[in-house]
Amino acid sequence: MLSLVVHAVSLSAAVLSAPVTTKVASAALFKNGYAVVVREAPLSGGETLVRGVPVGALGTLWLTASEGTTLTSATNLEVETESERPIQSLDEALAANVGRTLVISVARGSETKQIAGKLLSADGSVVVVERIPSEATGRGVEVLQKSAVTGISAHEGGEVIWKRKQTSRERLVRVRYQGAASGKLYVLSLESGMTWAPAYAVDISDEKMLTVTGKATVLNDLADIEGVDVRLITGFPNIPYLSWVDPFTSGQPVQQFAAAMIGAGSPEALRDRNQGFLANQSMGRGGGGAFDAGAGWTPAQLPGIQMEDLFFYRLPALTLKRGERSYEVLFNSKSAYEHVYTLDVPDPFQAGTSLQQAMPDTGDVWHSLKFKNTSSYPWTTAPAVTLQRGSILGQDVIRYSPVGAEVLLAITKALDIKADLAEEQVSLQHNALTIPGRTPYAMATIKGIVSLHNRKQETVKMKVTKILTGALISADANPKTTTLPQGLQGVNSQQRVEWEIELRAGEQRRINYQYKLYVNL
Repeated sequence: MLSLVVHAVSLSAAVLSAPVTTKVASAALFKNGYAVVVREAPLSGGETLVRGVPVGALGTLWLTASEGTTLTSATNLEVETESERPIQSLDEALAANVGRTLVISVARGSETKQIAGKLLSADGSVVVVERIPSEATGRGVEVLQKSAVTGISAHEGGEVIWKRKQTSRERLVRVRYQGAASGKLYVLSLESGMTWAPAYAVDISDEKMLTVTGKATVLNDLADIEGVDVRLITGFPNIPYLSWVDPFTSGQPVQQFAAAMIGAGSPEALRDRNQGFLANQSMGRGGGGAFDAGAGWTPAQLPGIQMEDLFFYRLPALTLKRGERSYEVLFNSKSAYEHVYTLDVPDPFQAGTSLQQAMPDTGDVWHSLKFKNTSSYPWTTAPAVTLQRGSILGQDVIRYSPVGAEVLLAITKALDIKADLAEEQVSLQHNALTIPGRTPYAMATIKGIVSLHNRKQETVKMKVTKILTGALISADANPKTTTLPQGLQGVNSQQRVEWEIELRAGEQRRINYQYKLYVNL
């Protein structure tokens, strides 16, 4: 059985061979700055010190080994290790080379004198040198002011020590195992420092078929990786303990860890707290020659991996140093499309059930594209730029779209189509609904009008959408209605009402609708 034990003990570096360091073997990247990372390190001799076992999110750090190797214990402990570092001063260089025969440069007035001899001492403020006998100087010991020494060099084939050993203490993981004489340790954890940012280019240079190019920018601030299998995750992970570190490698004192867990709350509360951090971020709407976003690249076009509700784009052999960024084209796909002009009619009662809110007088009509995801991959939420013959027409967001799903992508405001909006109360019935402990509700009947004017020189397709609090009574032009979820405390349901109509060039049209809802006076 593998036992994971944290000890605050010290081992001499002489007890075990030099520590080995983990390297990244694979990584699966979320879009929130975190990655599921697998690291590996060689094992030998039945017991190995391992450096680079990460501090992962609470509960995500797991150790295992290659086939034929059985781990018996893993202990996080403090180890005294020796290493070498470059000498950083002349004083250090003199101290490190005591006992060696050197050529010592000494400043005397405006001249520099060379003294060849064995360095006997470099303590304090003086340097003691036993000169090499010569006809000019003979044998003798010379004491020099250390401040006068300007440099040292090797004497006749000798050498100068330019590094010195140092002893330090660091936390390592001691792994003991049975089985094969050598094997590999694998470390799985959720770590921060690697992520990916998706984006799309939608090219409508062709009048009938558009081209969607998907790309990913891989950001690596975690560690150097070389030829590593990297997967880019599309989906919504449930990781309530994301902000807490695993105690095996965190180095937290017991009281600090216990206090953190007491303050953490339930997984449900943590899930709500982290939801905005983990979720796909929603985004608002936002010349020259031909430009093909996919040209010059061979898209990965590799079969992705579907695992439950997550999808993984694969980059099979990525090399990327820490601090570098990688530009990866994932796919190109073509789809038939049509131009649609969209209008969202606001719901003045969405924030409550008062009659105090007012409808805006006009609405924004957006020139949009309607097409389907005809690729082999689900599309994650990401910004999408619309291109036509090398020019950027606009930018919006493609939200998560499974294979075959319909996509509506806004390009820009359609200034040639005017939309006027109006709603008014036509009747009010007092005390229509009584709930114990609440103020009685009245029933209001609301009449709405959407007035459209197509000032373009061509017929356009319009999609008008109204999110409506209450119940629809009547509507022109046979809209499609969809009932939306109702809150537990709500007294009104919600509906999505959608009209799809054609407006001829120059046509003016009015859409009338009525609905009723319970309101507080």
